[in-house]
Amino acid sequence: MLPKCPATNKSSYRGQREALRWARGNQRYRSTFRAYRCPACGHWHLTTQPRDRLIRLYRLFLRTQRHTWSPR
Repeated sequence: MLPKCPATNKSSYRGQREALRWARGNQRYRSTFRAYRCPACGHWHLTTQPRDRLIRLYRLFLRTQRHTWSPR
């Protein structure tokens, strides 16, 4: 496991397999977690959110990043 993500404060994993292996190893969470690549840090996190909700949040993240970015 990598250090926590600075944007989401979630545990980070090197790859999708590593994240899902953790979820499978923990019996309570066997089928509730899904792995996704974080747009902020580029590492993998686990979530219980449906995929369509994550897509909406990712688009919102991109829109907010455009407003804070300024050309040099």
